[in-house]
Amino acid sequence: MAMEENVQNPQNSKISSMKKWMIALGILFFLALTLMIVFIFRGGRLNSENQNLQEEKTVLTEKNQQLLNEKNTYQEEVSVLEVEIDTLNTRFERQLAQKETQLSSLQNQSRMLNQLRNRITKYQEMEGEFEDRKKQHSMLQTDADSIRKKVENLLAEMELLRDSVEVSRGLKAYNISPLTKWERWLWADRYNISRAQRVDETTITFEIAGTPFTRNGNRMVYLRMIDPSGSVLYASEDSFEIDKTGTQKSYTKAKEIEFTGQDLPMTFNVEHKNGLKPGKYEIEIYIDGKLTKSGQMNLE
Repeated sequence: MAMEENVQNPQNSKISSMKKWMIALGILFFLALTLMIVFIFRGGRLNSENQNLQEEKTVLTEKNQQLLNEKNTYQEEVSVLEVEIDTLNTRFERQLAQKETQLSSLQNQSRMLNQLRNRITKYQEMEGEFEDRKKQHSMLQTDADSIRKKVENLLAEMELLRDSVEVSRGLKAYNISPLTKWERWLWADRYNISRAQRVDETTITFEIAGTPFTRNGNRMVYLRMIDPSGSVLYASEDSFEIDKTGTQKSYTKAKEIEFTGQDLPMTFNVEHKNGLKPGKYEIEIYIDGKLTKSGQMNLE
């Protein structure tokens, strides 16, 4: 009996141990099952929340993209507005400058208008004085016209006196006498020849005299013989200048004399190797460029 009891005790102890283990495993399984249920429940709720968050994220992303699009649109509009603002500012500054210029011009015009008004006032004040001065001027003008006429008369008299003095200072030629000559070989020479073809030489004599106003000194005397056609006989290569006009004229003969205050007799001998042509011949005497005497002779 005792041995059987000893044999049964180990079995009972094993069974008891197994029961304990079974109880422990059951407890563990229950705990595990409970935890799994808890995790499954919480996982489902987290998935639901995650899905909700994902949906909210999608909505927020779309809203964010919409906001970004609106922001870009607003930035473009702002850029356009800034350009328009710059344009408006430029236009406003230009218009402001124009207005300032116009204002300055108006101020200048106003200043000039005030000056004109002051001048008009002074002019109105001076009108009365001007009328008085006008009357005085008319009287003075009458006196001036009278004086001017007297001055003109005096100037004319002075000019005549100057001319007469100038003339009185010059030399004069007097008593021009042309004498024609015909040389004959076998008979005596003949003078005062009227046949043009027979004239071999012309002797022109005259006297030169001055006045008390005539200055002494050297003078040039020019003889011009002009044939019927108007040409100067035996014209010189050079010429002399006519006083005052400056005209240049050729001459037939010329001599330099020294005037000492006494009358001088002058003689010019003009040879005609080929004779002369019929007609009227002019004789002109110039002293220092002034025509002092003229004469003529006629030949057949």
